[in-house]
Amino acid sequence: MISLLILLRTWRKHFSRLKNSLMGVKSSH
Repeated sequence: MISLLILLRTWRKHFSRLKNSLMGVKSSH
């Protein structure tokens, strides 16, 4: 259960980073 929470936390972190990069690409174009 604990490992699942850690996985979810890391996934959210990567997702936010990916979303930020996507937003940056949209704004740059």
